[in-house]
Amino acid sequence: MKGASAAKASRRMEIELKCRLPPSAVAPLLRHPALAAVARGRPRGQRLYSVYYDTPDLALSRHKLALRVRREGRRGWTQTVKAEGRVAGGLHQRSEWEAPVAGELPDPTKVDAPQVKELLQAPQVRRRLTPVFVTDFRRQRVDLEFPDGTRAELAVDRGTIRAHGRTEAVTELEVELIEGSARTLFAFALELARALPIEVEVFSKAERGYRLAAGEGPPVVKARHPSLEPAMSVEEAFCHIVAGCVAQLQGNVEGMRRGEDVEHLHQMRVALRRARSALATFSKALPKPLTAPVRQALKWLTGELAPARDWDVFVTETLPPILAAFPDHAGLTALRDAAQRLRGEARIRAQEATLGQRYRGLVLGVGAWLEARSWREGLDGSSRRRMAAPVVPFAQAVLARRHRQLLQRGRHHVRLGAAELHRLRILGKKLRYACEFFASLFPARATRPYLAALQALQDVLGAINDAATTERLMNEIAARVPDALVAEGIGVVSDWSARLAAQRRTELDDAWKRFAKREPFWDGR
Repeated sequence: MKGASAAKASRRMEIELKCRLPPSAVAPLLRHPALAAVARGRPRGQRLYSVYYDTPDLALSRHKLALRVRREGRRGWTQTVKAEGRVAGGLHQRSEWEAPVAGELPDPTKVDAPQVKELLQAPQVRRRLTPVFVTDFRRQRVDLEFPDGTRAELAVDRGTIRAHGRTEAVTELEVELIEGSARTLFAFALELARALPIEVEVFSKAERGYRLAAGEGPPVVKARHPSLEPAMSVEEAFCHIVAGCVAQLQGNVEGMRRGEDVEHLHQMRVALRRARSALATFSKALPKPLTAPVRQALKWLTGELAPARDWDVFVTETLPPILAAFPDHAGLTALRDAAQRLRGEARIRAQEATLGQRYRGLVLGVGAWLEARSWREGLDGSSRRRMAAPVVPFAQAVLARRHRQLLQRGRHHVRLGAAELHRLRILGKKLRYACEFFASLFPARATRPYLAALQALQDVLGAINDAATTERLMNEIAARVPDALVAEGIGVVSDWSARLAAQRRTELDDAWKRFAKREPFWDGR
């Protein structure tokens, strides 16, 4: 580059499929026939050494920016600023700005984007930039050209992230789109994943580096209300919502496997419920036969994780107050020990489910399904029109229908038995998920009071349902651990749970009335 233009950063949209794999899989990957079929030239290797900068109070991270200065082999230094983007099934899309710099120190003047430039050149940021962590890895690159004309670059990174004396190993596969279709990248990754332990990576090296610098483990990734736009079509909103569910699912899997925090498993269950609810929410536009393979895959994984989550809740939430009330009860102690054993077995089952090819294929497969819009070939004319229609009228119709169904089912809630209350709870949960999916399309001042009242109703119904779950678990322990002391503990827990459920039933009427008087927020848009 020559002249003034060389001093400025160039902006581009980076689109890449990012996966992680064990070091032992790298050699088989580079020999894989699927790679040989599309590789153009031999792998090229080089060392990439990068220093990531931020202020001591992490001002850039708070603004969802990453600033790095990288040296590639013997070449000079390049500064890159990356903005937060979106992740859909492992496909990362984000803006980035690159510019050459003189050395290892960043130069905030070499960013043109107004908002990014304003932040980086603010005195309280520019003067306080300091190294936060370093990545040091060897990259092997291969140019790819697919039969449909898609061009990409495959990169395998092996090395470390270092921060404050801590080190984390990195082995990643990235396939960056240069020209063509992202769906081709997914098809390629799926073929590799059938033979190799490759799985989607939802976190960037920068995110992992910040965690390492803070001494934190895998984060608990909670659901966020999707950011939908009124100009979106029904199909676009559907893809955005389901992609968010998959990102939440995969974002918690590493923490769940470690088993250090029960909340990772909980949030994986939430992600699965939301994904299944999203498929049901859009079924008037996207007929169920076209989503059947995805629904079956999600149902399988739900079944694998459910026992572990049930035992987590029992051991960490249900049992502790009972033990506190009866601290010297030998039967409760025996019951706790038995429950811990069953919990351990269920957790191993859940962890093993996520380590297999079936799980890896699920996450990659749903990402490919979304990117390729694979359902389009099966749509009739009416469904095509519904999927192409604006999302707001569709959302209003869905919310009105689910609101009406819940009101009708709950009219005589004081007379409903346990099974009917469970069905009422499920209707409420479907309505709440639909509200959360579409909330960004409506004014927050209207959605918040409605959602708060619905959540309060859900809390009461959930507490009542917990008694049924507890009773089912007690029956399982009784069958699998036929012990007299354990049976005594089961009796105490069953009595406690029944009394608690009866108490919560007295709260149901008030929660119902507060919800029923709330005006629907979608009518007055």
